[in-house]
Formats: sequence, C-alpha cells, structure tokens
Amino acid sequence: MSPTLTPEQVAFIHGTEIVYGPFIVGLFINLILYGVACTQYHFYIVSFPKDRVWIKIYLASLFLTSTANSILIMYVAYVDLIKHFGLDIVSGAINKAFPVNSCMTGVIAAQSQLFYSWRLHKLAKNWFITILTMALALLSLAGAFGIGVILGSISAYGESYKYKTYAIIWLVSATVCDILISIVLVLLLRSKKSGIRATDDTIDMIISLTVRTGLVTALTAIFELIAYLGFTTNGAHLAFGLILAKLYVNMVLSSLNSRRTMGTSSERGQGGPDAFSLSNVNTRVFVTVESHRQRDRDGDAVHDDSADHDDSKVPHSSLTAIPPRPRLGQPEKAAGPDASETSL
Repeated sequence: MSPTLTPEQVAFIHGTEIVYGPFIVGLFINLILYGVACTQYHFYIVSFPKDRVWIKIYLASLFLTSTANSILIMYVAYVDLIKHFGLDIVSGAINKAFPVNSCMTGVIAAQSQLFYSWRLHKLAKNWFITILTMALALLSLAGAFGIGVILGSISAYGESYKYKTYAIIWLVSATVCDILISIVLVLLLRSKKSGIRATDDTIDMIISLTVRTGLVTALTAIFELIAYLGFTTNGAHLAFGLILAKLYVNMVLSSLNSRRTMGTSSERGQGGPDAFSLSNVNTRVFVTVESHRQRDRDGDAVHDDSADHDDSKVPHSSLTAIPPRPRLGQPEKAAGPDASETSL
C-alpha cells in the first residue's frame, strides 16, 4: 500500500523532477564526453610529441578548464541534492557555485572559436572574416560572463529571466560564429580540389567532419536557447547547457587528432602525415595525400601514380609538397622536419 502524499509533498517532488531531472541528464552526458576528451587528449600527447609548444599549452589549458568544469558541476550536484537537499527547491535559491559554470562554458567556447579563427586566417588570409569570427567569439564570451554575473547576484533563479538578453547574446553569437566558420571552411576546402583523386577524397572527408562538428555545437546552443526561453518553469535548458563545453573540447581535439587518422596506414605509426598539406595545414583538420605506387603484374617495374598528374595544375599557394619516397634501389634521403611540427 503506497503512502498518501500531501499536496505540498507532491509539489515538492514535481519541483525536484523538473529542475534537477534535466540537470542530472546534462551531468551524466557531460561526464561521458569528458571521458571521451581524456582519451582524445592522451591520443594527442602520444601521437604528436613534436607539435609546437604553444599548441600544447593551448590544449593543456583547454583540457584543465574542461576538467574544472566537470568538477564544479559535480560539486553543485552534491551540495544541492545531498547536503542541502530540498532547501533550494523550496526557496528557489541559486547555488553560488553554479554561475561559474556559465563563465567556464563561455571561456571554453571562446578558446575553441578563436583557435579556429586563427586557422581560418592562415588558410584564407582574409582579415575581414578573421576579425568577424573573433568578434563573435568575444561577444559570446561577454554574454556568458554577463549571465554568470547576473546569476551570482540574484537571490532566486526565476529572476534571471529578467536579464535574458545576456543569454541571447551569448548563445546567438556562439551559434553564428560556429556556422560562419564551418561555411567559410567548406567553401575554401572545395576550392582546393586539384583533380587528384586521393587529395579530393581526403578533402571530402574533411568537409564532412567540418560540417558535422560545426552543426553539433550550433544546434546544441540553439536548443539551449529555445529551452531557456520557452520553458521558464523548469530546467530543461540545463540538459543542453551542461554539455556544450565538452562538445567544443572534443571538437578541437578530434580535428587535431584527425591529422593522424586520415593518414595512410604506414604513416599512422610514425607520428605525422607525409606528403601534402593545405596551406601549411591550417584548417580544422589536416589534408594528407600519399604518393601511391603500384607494381606491374610481373613485379619487376614500379609505377608511380603521382607521375600521371601534371604538377603545374596543383596550386603551389595551397599545397606544400613533401619530397616523394625514393624509388627502389635508391638510398633514402635524410628525413625533413616532423610533419606535425610544420603543419601547425
């Protein structure tokens, strides 16, 4: 026989569910994505030990901020659901540690978007696009800090909707920046196609990855904004807001690690791609092409597919060639600088 609940108890249970239900969902997904980021960061450290120092420092700061973000969310969950269980539901008060999450998410998003702005500039050499994407990233950061300050200064969460302008600036700027970066990169990559099948296939893979990663972060920000403005009586937007930072971190790490996974099988075990790179490889991922060689049926002659293509048709401003491997019987020349070093 189930116990009879008073109307106050029913209201309390309902309030807990609509506020902390989405929060717990967002926390679980956040931690899952953090595990993915740990794996990707370890893969990067092992695979690219010769990358530039500033790239390593940048990724370390990004990963540490992401770690602090997960710890903070777990702390909020412990305090609200265990130590002070029920008190915040009744009073509508905000955990004073929670507003920091908005600031951290804004910092991580800005770190990612500014990094892509730099890579976009190295590829396009267009100051207008670079300044525009950087301005959108910084505007998004300002909006995130604005909503964080507001949440830290009010006494009840419901009052935050009076200052929803900051949330709109934050999420709309982030969405527009992600979409703009993706569109410009796709257009630039399509213009780099040279007619060489191996190169074009790799570029198609990069375009697909660029669209997917940009679309995921943009849609998540849009869904969070819709949930925040459309469901003011519950915490539905938290299910999206708590995972946004981890999506940006994984997007950056996957784009850098793809330099190796998009290489040939022989290159995957040697720490860097070998052959061509788009504009010194400053796009979301790195384009590599191996010179394919093929033996005749009798096994005596070697045919180099790269010789069938007219090198004059490859724009030297966009493709930087690494010397091809020596033919059979010729001694190998001394290896040049590590590709992961020069590509960044």
